[in-house]
Amino acid sequence: MFGWFKKKQSPESAFTEGEVRDLKSKLDAYVNDYIKALNEHVHAKYDSVFQAHYCVLKRNIESALQQNEMPHIGAAGRAYKDFLDQIDNLKAGMESEIALSFRNWLATAEKIGVRDLFDNYRKSLIDKFNSDLKEAAEALLAAKANDLTAADMLWRAANPEKAKLYP
Repeated sequence: MFGWFKKKQSPESAFTEGEVRDLKSKLDAYVNDYIKALNEHVHAKYDSVFQAHYCVLKRNIESALQQNEMPHIGAAGRAYKDFLDQIDNLKAGMESEIALSFRNWLATAEKIGVRDLFDNYRKSLIDKFNSDLKEAAEALLAAKANDLTAADMLWRAANPEKAKLYP
């Protein structure tokens, strides 16, 4: 008569221990498959992009050493600033491209309640890619620092009037 007053069964008790283990195992496998697929995608698609951006910066720093229009350190600084702007644009493009490429994975992740986990991993992977690229650029600039400083000093000595425009 008062069946509606019975204590409701908790969701955990709706499954046996074996079923819970099986579900956890499947979820772990799904998450691991996503991580593997995402890593493979990023390496396959973006390793060459990494190298291309790095090579462009390297070429621009070499050009900064060869030019005579402005101080060499300033020219290299402009090249680096342009590089950073390109990396910011690359990051936004990566985020949208990867989200689109993995939309089926993300839709399933939404259904099973792990979308935040997937989004956070994707963002951390993209952040690491961009951080690694910036670190490589900084190492390149550090390696060229002596050459840039010497060329800059020579340019300033040869162009004292122009040098006043670049404190």
